Amino acid sequence: MELVRCIRHILYNEQKLVREANNGTSPPGILVDAMSQKHLQINQTFEELRLVTQDTENELKNLQHTQEYFIIQYQESLRIQGEPAVVWAMCMAKTGVRTTVSSCRAAARLVSISPEASPKAWDE
Repeated sequence: MELVRCIRHILYNEQKLVREANNGTSPPGILVDAMSQKHLQINQTFEELRLVTQDTENELKNLQHTQEYFIIQYQESLRIQGEPAVVWAMCMAKTGVRTTVSSCRAAARLVSISPEASPKAWDE
């Protein structure tokens, strides 16, 4: 008898759930439609995030290229700025006499350095 009561209770609950599903406030089609809308919304959000990530990656690459270009230009600038000191040091190391100032100026011109940009010692 206990088995019969248990089966009857299970069948009663099953019938109740079937009636609720068929007569409920939202038919099964609406539930499926709502789920597909959520699914589409999630996919759209993922696509937007993918595009934003791709744009960010492109911007990062551009910034890296700009940084590399800047570093190269900066090093070139330092090299060019360092040349007057090297030329001046070489000229003064050979002779410290005033007559070599003209030859030092000529050497500075060879490396495209104006005498005005050279150390003050040019005119001493």
